[in-house]
Amino acid sequence: MEVFFESNLRFWPQGATVTQLAASSSWPPCFAAVGYAPCLRAWKPEGEATAAQFSPVHSLLEVDGSNFVACCIQDGRLAAAESSGRIGIWNTTTWNRVHTLSAGAEITALALSNAHVAVGTACGAVMAWQCEAGSEECKQVFVARQVDTVPIRTVLLNHTKYAEGRLLVVHSAGRNSVNVWHLTERRLMHRLVRKTAPSDASAVVSANMHFAFLDAVLFAGVSWCEGHDPMIQLAHVVEADMQDMGASERLSGRGRPLAADFAGGLLAVGFEDGALAVFGRYGWLRWHGGSVGAVKVLPHRTQVVSGGADKQLCLWSGEGTLLACVDVSFQITALACSDCAVVVGGAQGEMQIAVLEAASEEQVQKVKAQEQQPERSAQPQHCTQYDLLFDYRTSLLKTQDSGTVKHGHVSSHPDVLAHYVRPRTPITAEHLAAHAAAKDGDPGAKPEPTEEQKEAAKRKSLQQMGEASSVARNAAAALPSSVDKLGEKCANPSCLTRSGAKGGQFMRCGSCKERRYCSQHCQRTHWRDGHSKECAELVRRRLERQRLSDDSNASKAQRPGDQEAGTNSNCGPEGIATSQASAAHYHRQAGPPPTAHPQGSLQRSTAQVQQQESGGPGVQGSCASEMEAHQHTAGTVPGSDLKGCSTGMQGRDMREECSTGMQGRDAREGCSTGGKGGMQGRDAAQPCKASSVPVGDVKGWSTGMRGQTDDLYELD
Repeated sequence: MEVFFESNLRFWPQGATVTQLAASSSWPPCFAAVGYAPCLRAWKPEGEATAAQFSPVHSLLEVDGSNFVACCIQDGRLAAAESSGRIGIWNTTTWNRVHTLSAGAEITALALSNAHVAVGTACGAVMAWQCEAGSEECKQVFVARQVDTVPIRTVLLNHTKYAEGRLLVVHSAGRNSVNVWHLTERRLMHRLVRKTAPSDASAVVSANMHFAFLDAVLFAGVSWCEGHDPMIQLAHVVEADMQDMGASERLSGRGRPLAADFAGGLLAVGFEDGALAVFGRYGWLRWHGGSVGAVKVLPHRTQVVSGGADKQLCLWSGEGTLLACVDVSFQITALACSDCAVVVGGAQGEMQIAVLEAASEEQVQKVKAQEQQPERSAQPQHCTQYDLLFDYRTSLLKTQDSGTVKHGHVSSHPDVLAHYVRPRTPITAEHLAAHAAAKDGDPGAKPEPTEEQKEAAKRKSLQQMGEASSVARNAAAALPSSVDKLGEKCANPSCLTRSGAKGGQFMRCGSCKERRYCSQHCQRTHWRDGHSKECAELVRRRLERQRLSDDSNASKAQRPGDQEAGTNSNCGPEGIATSQASAAHYHRQAGPPPTAHPQGSLQRSTAQVQQQESGGPGVQGSCASEMEAHQHTAGTVPGSDLKGCSTGMQGRDMREECSTGMQGRDAREGCSTGGKGGMQGRDAAQPCKASSVPVGDVKGWSTGMRGQTDDLYELD
């Protein structure tokens, strides 16, 4: 490993600390930097890869005077966020600005993937835009306005698809929760909330999360607060499984974490006391001679790069062996990695590139000598601290007080720096207790909301969760009469989808069988918004209607001629002939039969009957015929006998105890909750009895959450 430039590049001419770097993955890389100065700087490669030269990007000078808080490079695009609420996106080939977005509030966090860009704001909101690499179209696809009561510091996007969609992960410090959204479906998948009391020390530490990362579907967070050891939290964001890393000697007694990175199953953390701790597939602890303010994990090489206030840039193997060490002559505050190089930023605005290459024999001997030094394996007696600079001297940046100091050392003027860079808000036990009391509806903390406020909160919750594309934002939206021709409406009050427009059949609630929905998402939403309270009552009403219908059929069976018509219902040609004669006798006495049976039309043609006599097509079962169904239409068979029919029955409201072959609009399913999401189609043909459907049983889809959580966490 050796430095590339003979003399260092400069981020800011007057000297200002580089706080964040971003670089492309290929060699030679393009890279960008932001820091304690009102500018965004970038360098682009020129010439052949073997003799690359780097020149500054002059088109970015137009944004000088703006205070940038973060920058990212991904798939040929540079995204940079200003504290004023504006996001700029540039093409890193032409360096033309392709998009300018507005969050409408001060931005405190930024994330960029190959399909989306997301930001967190100081007012606790989260927004996301869809802007595919190489596409000129950019549209806002997600807004959550009340994710937190304090500024959002963690916004993460996964760079791989999950279930044909993208994931957005946000840590809510004020509510001590991790929220996972499915961006493609625009819905909240999980909200992981710590179950310990707000006064518990672990709850306070976990809420103060300084660093968070998302590697595919694995989430890792590093938390710390004054007077406590650091805490590491790990989670699988799809299975909703989150837990704390067990107590480790690598965390015991450590100071404030200054830098961290997580990739390829390795989590590296640099601390203020000079410690470099690695967790995951390998675990070890090494030391710098000064505070470690920059670390990066190289997953393709299974290596770790670290830099500190001792001006040493170190390359470590996954097992903790020191592979290379370079003195870059300045305190290292930021790192960005490409395939074979590391971009380095310094405390006074220095910039350098370190090339990763095979070590020579001389370098190997030098590394072995350095590795044997006691400060690498034991804590040094003296730890060098950072000397950071800021400089906001520009005519474009206005301040209310013209006499305000605009440049100097951060240690001497921390209040001045806070004027330009929002300081991190420490979360206390009192803050968490106040939020818990408000959530539980404590009258002393928050008055009981009115019905109007509850309805407004419900609408805000739906907007925050992100509805599917077919869901309306207003539950009371008026529908034109012309849409009635499109079929039945989804039972979810906030959805306007109709069966005709959807192009398919709706699914119904597996318990009450009264409410029909266009999707499981709408079913879950309606269950949460009130159907859970009415489902049991609808089941009771349905069973009562069935009992009354059975009593009515039994009373009709007492008419004259019923006994004669019901004496022969055996299968075979003789039985069919007798049934025809009996039906004709009843027609002469009681008039023509009704055109439709109360439970649905069961009449068949004579040709079909003859076909059944000969055993041709249309025969279903061994003990019932379609002519017997015709006798039921004529009222010659008691209604209670419908429960004894075994096969071949078709209709709209068939009774529960028919065993097989049942089809129709309201045929009783054999498993109300056995299907995915507990939803059954309109023409289910499963044997069932009403007694097997528990009242209000919504197993499988009542919460919509997946996976099991650790004892310390629960799904909210």
